[in-house]
Amino acid sequence: MCYLGVSNQFTFGMYVPDPYVKWKDWTCSSCLTSAGVSRMEVQTAGFMLAMSMVTVLSFSWFVMGAGVV
Repeated sequence: MCYLGVSNQFTFGMYVPDPYVKWKDWTCSSCLTSAGVSRMEVQTAGFMLAMSMVTVLSFSWFVMGAGVV
């Protein structure tokens, strides 16, 4: 049987710690100043709302055209 050899050329590390910052001096670098949502989340919510409206309107148009209602 063949086994993979051990490789020690990379060191594991998740993050580099930053120096301590007092609460009054700290700012959130990934937050919007007015809310805690990112631009991607706002765009996603808008897309979901638009697709929901398209679904309801197209289904209503289909039902009205088929003479069900």
